[in-house]
Amino acid sequence: MPGGGAFAHADALGRAGQPAQVRAISWRAQNRLHRRYTRLLARRLQRNKAIVAIARELCGFIWELLRTQDCYQAQSPPV
Repeated sequence: MPGGGAFAHADALGRAGQPAQVRAISWRAQNRLHRRYTRLLARRLQRNKAIVAIARELCGFIWELLRTQDCYQAQSPPV
């Protein structure tokens, strides 16, 4: 798909305004999860099992963002 099409456009919109560290973590996650998914399918693992494995690993990346990034920390309401 030349130029990435609608997916590239939607991805660019989602990254707008995100801190550089968040973009770096998300890019690392995207590359790792894609590589792992293709490897699992190459091993002839059932597609649904591969998707569940990737979803579980994605939860780890989300947890990392929530744990390390200040922009995702709960703000205490003003008293």
